[in-house]
Amino acid sequence: MAVPRGLERWLRTPTLWAIGAIFVLCFGVLGGFVLANAGADRVLHDTYYVVAHSHYILSLAAVFGFFAVWYYGFPRITGYAYSELLGQIHFWLWFIGVNAMLIPQVIVLTSMARRLADDPDAFRVWNLVSSIGAYACAAGTLVFLANMVLACVRRRQPSN
Repeated sequence: MAVPRGLERWLRTPTLWAIGAIFVLCFGVLGGFVLANAGADRVLHDTYYVVAHSHYILSLAAVFGFFAVWYYGFPRITGYAYSELLGQIHFWLWFIGVNAMLIPQVIVLTSMARRLADDPDAFRVWNLVSSIGAYACAAGTLVFLANMVLACVRRRQPSN
């Protein structure tokens, strides 16, 4: 199926990262609405819900924004074109990985306390899902590094 004319510009890597940053920030803000309730905040204090909320808001929204700016500015600063395919693979590995890592913490691991030496067996599967999401982010970072090295080695000029 062909992409409608003009839409291919909106589906480029910097735009995906910018949309991802907005999504991650909005999801984190929704978690903040729950923590604004004093009773819920008292119950959820020191659980993985707060960990997921703070990571969505403080770090991951900034990281997604950083990558949006990086992919937008890299060809303009260096004069080298990166691989659009590898840039999009990087985005999707990170987007799926971040949400696979943090959504179990928001939904299921809310009742699990932090700072325990050993986790209860009931949460083993969800901890595994969260770990797989972290590994997906690590794989995405390797794709990003490979993309930047390839861009500098190939020295292809950007198309526009």
